[in-house]
Amino acid sequence: MKKIQGRPKQFDKDEAITSAMNYFWINGYDNTSLSDLINLLGISKSSFYQTFKSKEELFRLALDNYVSANCDMLSGLKMQYSSKEILQGFIFRSVKELKERGMVKGCLLMNSGSECYVEHPQMMGKISNNYESGLVKIEELFEDAKQKGDITNKDDANTLAILFHNSLTGLTASIKEGASQQVIDVIVGNLNKMII
Repeated sequence: MKKIQGRPKQFDKDEAITSAMNYFWINGYDNTSLSDLINLLGISKSSFYQTFKSKEELFRLALDNYVSANCDMLSGLKMQYSSKEILQGFIFRSVKELKERGMVKGCLLMNSGSECYVEHPQMMGKISNNYESGLVKIEELFEDAKQKGDITNKDDANTLAILFHNSLTGLTASIKEGASQQVIDVIVGNLNKMII
């Protein structure tokens, strides 16, 4: 009797983009080869080119996916927490990731910007636009928290968003460089001062 096989699993482009995003996030753009991506996605080279055109195009889609996922996450958080609590959570998450995993992935946009700034200037427009949209989201959180009286810091929301975001990415960079607990505590302390 002939064994009847089920249909082969369909290739899911969205799942593939998410997988590629996580791979780029950990390994970086330059350290990710076309072979790595083909193996990761379990597709042929011709299917890869037919679907994504190039490694660069898949990377662009991965960046868009990252921003979209963060927007979705933020929308979910806003339904459960105040803007101040969300900002506090950003700080806590970096320190928690270090304690639990011994490393911090950081922000895909910041990681990619550092890597692509000189080597891949054609991608900087995409990274920069996504960075700016993320900064606007942080500014909105500060504006909301200030209007509700949860944050009494006298600086305007735009200034606070810029300082907060740069300090947060500085915290991640410092952790990755092996900063002492004292250095981490100072940066976390300054971040917390912005949201009182």
